[in-house]
Amino acid sequence: MGYTYRYIITGKGSVMRKIITTNFGKEIAYAFVQIISSRDTVIYVIED
Repeated sequence: MGYTYRYIITGKGSVMRKIITTNFGKEIAYAFVQIISSRDTVIYVIED
């Protein structure tokens, strides 16, 4: 169907978890992750 992107952003002692489901492809999702992430990011990519 599409791609489910799971990534964890850690910073300032707090952990934020966000899930993105998109049909646009990896480039769009990775670009979005880079924009919102200013610290260490762990990305899990699952293909539905």
